[in-house]
Order: sequence, then C-alpha cells, then structure tokens
Amino acid sequence: TGCGFMATALAVDDEAIAANELQRLVRVRDADGGEAIHGALRAEFVAGQRQATLHVGFCPPLERAPVVEVEAGNGPDAEVKVAQAFAHGARLEVRLASVADEDCCVIVEVSAKAASVEE
Repeated sequence: TGCGFMATALAVDDEAIAANELQRLVRVRDADGGEAIHGALRAEFVAGQRQATLHVGFCPPLERAPVVEVEAGNGPDAEVKVAQAFAHGARLEVRLASVADEDCCVIVEVSAKAASVEE
C-alpha cells in the first residue's frame, strides 16, 4: 500500500475483531517516532441496505490531519473509501457491491498516521 503501514495494522492480534465488537483500535509508536492508529470496524447492514457510514475517533487527536488507509475485510464484497479525515477522527463510507439480501456486516481494516509535514 501507499504509505507502507497498512501491512502491520492488525499484527497485534490474530483475529481482526470479535463477533460482538463494533470497533477495535490500537495506537502505536512507529519506528520513526510518530504515532499511528490501526484497527478494525464493523459496518452493519440490514436487508435492502447498500451503504453504511462509519465514524472512528482518534483520542487524543493525532498531531496533524492523517493519511488514512482502509480496506474491506471479511463480509460481502464491498468498497470502502475515506470520506473525511481529521486529526480527531475519520468518516468512512462502505458500499456493498449489491444490495444486501439479508442482514450482514463488513469488517473494515483502517490505519491512520499523521501526514508528514511535506505532504
């Protein structure tokens, strides 16, 4: 991936997220001394729904607005995009490839790191 930090996003745990968890976030210090947030979020859909919005907060806020990387994990085929990214959190949009036939969920993997001053 572009920034090279997504690969370590969930290395802290073999399971991205437990069946009853909505979010799991870990804040780490990277080799360069900066802080990054890695985790997994659950986007829930009911039958007939195609799009969901997720909000993830960064507390305390990162030093600056972050570079946020997202990826759809377990669940039906879906596209995830970062709608907004701020030092204090991000809004993610999850869109299923087709309307949900039944209640389902998509696990979204997320990594956020304050953008370097040059970016």
